[in-house]
Amino acid sequence: MTKKRGNPNWCKPQPFGPSPIITAFEQTAKMFELSPEQYIHSIALKEWVRANKHDKFVPERLLDAWGFDDLK
Repeated sequence: MTKKRGNPNWCKPQPFGPSPIITAFEQTAKMFELSPEQYIHSIALKEWVRANKHDKFVPERLLDAWGFDDLK
């Protein structure tokens, strides 16, 4: 039996553009099942931000709203 040659996926379309990147903050908000309107009022999210604000991306408006000004 001979080995098949070539790319078997050559006729399948590839998605255009870069794949969307999901940040750790967005993953955490999704895990807590929060909408953007609920971010400021979430105690669990605030504690996560307190623990991860130096290592992970956090929207600046939340840092300002919660008084985490030591990053600026």
